[in-house]
Amino acid sequence: MRSLFILSLVCVLTVATATAHSQSVVLDDFEQDNPAPWRYSGPGTLSIVEGQAPGSKGAHIMRLETTAALRNNRIWWGELRLKPLRITDWSKYNFVSAWIRASGGRRIHALAMYAENNGNRLESHHVILPHNQWVRIRYPISGLVRDKMSLFFFSHFGAGGLPGEALDEVYEFDDLTLEGGPPVPMAGWSVARGRVAFAHCGYRQDEPKRILFPPGTPEPAVVRTADGAIVEEVELSDDAFGNRVADITELRTEGTYTVEAGGIKTEPFPIKLEAWDIPSHAVMRFIYLMRCGGAVKDDLVGHSPCHLDNCKPRLPEKANLKQWPLAKKHMGLLGDWFDLVGGWHDAGIIDQYTGNTGLITYALACLVEGRPELAKAALEEAKWGGRWLVKATLPTGEMVMHTSGQVRWTDNAPRTADDRCADVQGCWPDHAMKAVAGMARLARVLGKTDPALRGKLVAAVRRAIHHYRVHRFPGYTETQFQFVSWGALAGLEAHAATGDEEALEFALHCLKQILACQDNSAGEGSGFFYANTKHTRPFRFVQGQAIGVLALAQACWQWDKHPLAPVWKQAIERWCDGYAVPMMRFSGGYGIMAFGLYDDDEDAAYHGKESWWAKPYDPKVFAPWPKVTNLLRLGKRRVHVFGAHRGGNNRTLCANAAALQAAASVLNRRDLDAHAAEQLQWITGKNPFSISMISHVGHRSPIAYQPVIGDVFGSMYQGIGSRNGDEPFLSPNCHYTQKEIWGVCGGLYLLAIAQIPAG
Repeated sequence: MRSLFILSLVCVLTVATATAHSQSVVLDDFEQDNPAPWRYSGPGTLSIVEGQAPGSKGAHIMRLETTAALRNNRIWWGELRLKPLRITDWSKYNFVSAWIRASGGRRIHALAMYAENNGNRLESHHVILPHNQWVRIRYPISGLVRDKMSLFFFSHFGAGGLPGEALDEVYEFDDLTLEGGPPVPMAGWSVARGRVAFAHCGYRQDEPKRILFPPGTPEPAVVRTADGAIVEEVELSDDAFGNRVADITELRTEGTYTVEAGGIKTEPFPIKLEAWDIPSHAVMRFIYLMRCGGAVKDDLVGHSPCHLDNCKPRLPEKANLKQWPLAKKHMGLLGDWFDLVGGWHDAGIIDQYTGNTGLITYALACLVEGRPELAKAALEEAKWGGRWLVKATLPTGEMVMHTSGQVRWTDNAPRTADDRCADVQGCWPDHAMKAVAGMARLARVLGKTDPALRGKLVAAVRRAIHHYRVHRFPGYTETQFQFVSWGALAGLEAHAATGDEEALEFALHCLKQILACQDNSAGEGSGFFYANTKHTRPFRFVQGQAIGVLALAQACWQWDKHPLAPVWKQAIERWCDGYAVPMMRFSGGYGIMAFGLYDDDEDAAYHGKESWWAKPYDPKVFAPWPKVTNLLRLGKRRVHVFGAHRGGNNRTLCANAAALQAAASVLNRRDLDAHAAEQLQWITGKNPFSISMISHVGHRSPIAYQPVIGDVFGSMYQGIGSRNGDEPFLSPNCHYTQKEIWGVCGGLYLLAIAQIPAG
């Protein structure tokens, strides 16, 4: 659970307004004798002490010494508030900045910065603070309506430290300042000024190779080899957003190249068969770094074995026992403690989710078969996840949902007060199916190399399939597309691993439901899937659609002589040509599917409302959405096309890439393989900001948000956010909805890599 304390900052100087010519104005230099305007309600002390941040002219700083307490298995912090700001017109400034130093028991510290306008919270900016170092934090405010400012504050997400680290922390502040200067370009589909959008880790010989320069870049583009020799000059074309595009797709010779136009050039990038090797190894390292229950050997986030006291079984207070009829039985079977040690920490925190572990295990197991050069490392890591999934599959065949989200380390002693808890009433059905798919695929690739683990995996798969087929969903009443997609994939993998007729029946029914969820009308939009058979408006959960296509492709490979194989193949083709490929035309030279940008609330975005931080939506706070003119015909309906989409763009783009590559194999269409490649190129740099969204891979990779241990090598960010419709937005600071690390993104990336055809 993320707890927080809030520091609301007030102007305490006599300066009430700033002139139009001012470059900056100090809101608080903390030179007063005491922090009288401040009100702190929690445990700890607030004071003005002697000190000086680098470059500060003052002799005092403000210090907050916090004290944390463990209450009911949760970290608890105090709260600090101040009076409203006296300077409310920030329209002449583009940044607010402050010197901050964090110290205490931990190696890494996390803060968020917020502003409020008439009670509306505007843009959270999460930052990672190194231990005991003064850092100048600059909060860009160029996108805000900067009048009637009532509040500016920091929030701290309470999280336990690494083993042996104290929970108490000290924060010191100096020189809170409003700054002028040119605004940071943070929105727009065109490439940022002075940047070049390209895949930092390179391109395969046979995939599209488009280099995007900012609008107005003069042509031609010059292509050079690593030694500076000119290979060719390429004329530039304009895409839908004014980008100047250099298309070097026909350059297939292996080597290292740069492309330059108008005085702007790319960093060197390779063209080679395995252009995915660097990011894939990085993502696999990230998964290893997230190991729970064992020692992690690494200078950055290494730690001794952790959470050896997982877990206490628990029923939530609001558990619906009619919905979860086996809940009380689980409590009787498990007693006061059961072994749930192992697996991986999830996301930017250290809890664990069965479905996410299942997805990553499935991706790694697919990688073993699909990429021989990665097979050894992938198999070792997949076994780590598989062992945990066996434990998470209860004797009834139901599954643990997750270990309770206590963001902290424990004393590693079972049956003590700080043991983590696991909800045992049951698991979300799609998460359970991810786990079944992961265990079954791993059992297949293990073969005879580890008969003991394989036997445990097969037994767990059989328990789960029987439970979900007979007890949980008798008659297969579940129609959610997420469930039937993963259910079909789980059934297919379970049948391949066990040969059981029960798994075959389960898979066939879920495949039937996938087709029932499809728009079967003729026309451009056919192949666009729905949430269930009764929904009339499109269900835009793109990851779910992609997994359904992957399941249909798996059925075509596995049962190519089945009477329904032509029907499954036709459904794949309809999805590709009726939905996936048409959606790419809205993203210009980037080549990604348009529903690819992050927004916190898909439903609100669908109805044209702003994101969650404007409460309630106020057009005076945010610019109104532009009129939507891009419409796509889906069957007999026309729907708006814009980028906002729940779940983060990177996981949806990776899932799309996996589905497109699988479809390319089933349909024998290399054009779909090329489209798949462009989804992955976006992640490693071919995006409006020309950043790589895999930490420490490629160029300009920004720091990730990890409240416990900071930036982690190989972590994949959630993605680029959206504003005012489909305009990309990326905060220069560490925004948790964009840059929070999450294992699902990396798992789906590896799943996509596993589908790339050899040669």
